[in-house]
Order: sequence, then structure tokens, then C-alpha cells
Amino acid sequence: MNAARGPRRRLRAAAGWLVRGRLRTALVAALAGALVASALTAWQPWKSEDGDEQALCWGTLRSQDVKGLWRADLTPHGKDIPPSSTDRSVDGTCQVTATMDTPSGPLPKTRLTARLRQLDSYHSAEDAAWPTNHLEAGMTPIGKGVTGLVSGNHAWIALPEQCASGFMDAGPAVVEVDTGSQDMSLALRPGLRTVLARTAVKLANGALRGLDCDGTLSVPERLPEPPRVTDASGKNACGVPGLRVRGLERYDVTYATRAPGVARVCALSDSSGSRSGHDDLRLTTVEEPRLVRLLESGQFTTGAQEHGEHGRALFRDGEASYRTSCPSGSVLFLVEDRKPPRDTSGAPADRAAELLPRYAAAEAERLGCGPLDTRELKKR
Repeated sequence: MNAARGPRRRLRAAAGWLVRGRLRTALVAALAGALVASALTAWQPWKSEDGDEQALCWGTLRSQDVKGLWRADLTPHGKDIPPSSTDRSVDGTCQVTATMDTPSGPLPKTRLTARLRQLDSYHSAEDAAWPTNHLEAGMTPIGKGVTGLVSGNHAWIALPEQCASGFMDAGPAVVEVDTGSQDMSLALRPGLRTVLARTAVKLANGALRGLDCDGTLSVPERLPEPPRVTDASGKNACGVPGLRVRGLERYDVTYATRAPGVARVCALSDSSGSRSGHDDLRLTTVEEPRLVRLLESGQFTTGAQEHGEHGRALFRDGEASYRTSCPSGSVLFLVEDRKPPRDTSGAPADRAAELLPRYAAAEAERLGCGPLDTRELKKR
């Protein structure tokens, strides 16, 4: 397996530097996907020929572990690449496909995919975009002692740093679990998040064993309720007193149940016009230092930087962020404006830069690392 992993990583790295932007991301993902698929072991059924049940996905999952992810009449099969590591990265993949028996043969109906990998936004455009899809306002924390979030169709867990620290600028090693389901009625089904969270924790523990790491993560008994969407006036956006959003008189607010030590995410969308249902603004406080490192590595390469005595701010089109130190370590306050209004001249208003000082100052007070010098948070 080590011999196969080396050429795969070199080919992916070479392709990554040949192209840029979306083309680079698409090519790297396609090449990596094809190479990983070709290296997966042969399909293994949950039950052997003598009827005994065997665990799939790095020896972690049995039928009762994923009960509720798909119908009972489907037959699951799995194949995987066992967890492995080098001094700079970790790898591992598993796929479980549930099929329905038909006269013409097994028909795939649903699939669960798990990936173990080291996040590295400096070298990977895919990883640079990772926080957008994995720090969402609709996600729920997995449980005490677990750094991770879960939604109705995907989950992620960061392994302890002492297990897989990577290199200096890398983010955490994560286990990602995706059901591939786009059916929102299924994703909102009561109890589904709990089943998916437990599955993710079992897979993360399998990765820890495969990497010869000490300790196990606690499988959650019950998750907090999913975040609720509420309609509100624009006077105290994201619960910050006096934080007004220009161009949004009324909005739908989605709070992620705050995951202590991980992140707090607030999404706002216009509820008065054609933009309803879309996140116009996302305000995120990233409390996990390794995720801060991941964001910094991907963000602080372009844009206008402002260095202050206590932190560093970055301003670029539609984004404003500030990184500072709190008792728990590095924290990043990030404002993303996806639908900036137009000013009197017709140019996009710099709403992210306007919102950053008050939002960051309020969040710093909440985390116990305020007061901030708001002069360091203003775009010059």
C-alpha cells in the first residue's frame, strides 16, 4: 500500500501545480478520485458465505451501527484503503454501497463514503474551500471531547493533534463521512444526524487504531437539536447588540448550535425579496487553532493585510477577517458577504469590512479575549 500511495501523491501534486483556480480544483479532484478508486480493495459483503457478520470500513461498522441510514431491505457491501500515514500526511478511504436485488442483478441505491486525510489549504485548492462546506450554519456539534460537526447528509471529525499533526502549516487530519444524499426530506428526518454522528465517531476511532494512536472518542448518545431558522428584524444581527446589516431590513437567521472549541456560525439571508433562501452573509468565529491555521494558510496570500499589536486583519472582495490570540489559542473572526448591495455609485458596498469590527469585538468579549482595539479591525 505504501508503494501505491507514493505515485498517487506525486501525480496529484504535479497536477495541482499545472493548473489554477476552478480548473485546478476539478482536475486534482478527478485525478485523486480515479486513483483512489483504482486502489480500493475488492468489495466485501457484510455477511460471509457461512452467514457470519464481519465489520466493514477499517473494521469499524456492523449492520447495527448504520441502522437508519438506509432501508432494511438493502444489502450493503464495502471496500476500503486502510488508514496509513507518512511524516507529512495521512490517507484512508472507505465506500459502503447498499444495493437492491433485482432480476438483472444488484442495483445500487445509496452509498456512504468515508475519507481520512490531512487538510492543507496552502497546497490544495480543494482544502482552501473546505471551511465553506464544512463550517455551515446548519450543522450540529457531535459531542463532548469530539472536534467535529454533523448535518443531515455529511459529518467530519478532526483527529487529536498528537495523533496526526502533519507539518507546520497544515490543518488537522480529518475523517469525513458523506451519504451523498441531496434529499432534504431525508436529511431532516429525526434521528438521522445522531446515526450519522455515531457512524463518524466509529470511523474516527477506526482511523485512530489504524494509525496506532492511543485513546478513543466517545460515541454520542444524543445530539443537540438542529439549529432553527427564525425571521427577525435587522437590529441585532447574529445576536450581537447593535449590529445592523446594510441592505437587509429583515432576514432569516440560522444559528449553528455553538460547538465550544470548534466554531460558531451565523448565516443571514434576505427574507424580503428574490434572494430568499440563500446565505447572503456568513459570520463565523473559528475557535479550533488548527482550523484557524487552515484558513490563514489559504486566505492570507492575497488581499490587503493590516498588522496590529494584537492580531492581523485581511480584507478582500466580499471578505473581512481578523486573527487574534485568546486563552484557548488562535481565534479567527470571519465575515463573508456573498451578495453585497450596491452603493450610490453602483459599485458593490464593502459590507464585510463594515461589519467586522463590531462582530469581532463582541465575539472576543464572549470568548474572554477582549476588549479588542477596533482600530486594528478597520480597513485603511
